Amino acid sequence: MKEFRLEIVTPDKTVYSGEVESLIVPAYDGYLGVMANHAPLLCTIKTGIVFIKKEKTEELLCTGGGFLETAKNKTTLLVDSCEKPGEIDLQRAQEAITRAKDRLKAPKPGLDIDRAQAALSRAMNRLKVSGKA
Repeated sequence: MKEFRLEIVTPDKTVYSGEVESLIVPAYDGYLGVMANHAPLLCTIKTGIVFIKKEKTEELLCTGGGFLETAKNKTTLLVDSCEKPGEIDLQRAQEAITRAKDRLKAPKPGLDIDRAQAALSRAMNRLKVSGKA
């Protein structure tokens, strides 16, 4: 199977750099697949699971929002955050879920509802990727 170059970069580090067979990302209009020689593309990415297929194995990553660019057989994901299953702090994710749910149940004046819902989504996504959801 043909491969292409994938780079996943956060503000802190390069999370992934290598050749892959396929990539599936959570774009805003639904999941988007990328394979070798994909047409040039620029799109936004939302919180979700990134699926990377390489040499008959599949790797899952938990990602925050950002952008995807693909051109000349190279795809770059520039994302707010990206974690591998083994890097996820399960206790922290569970605590974030509890906090967000509590805020949304009994909102105080001035609560940023969108921000609380985004925090809940990110924390639940972490649990899904870790296999604990």
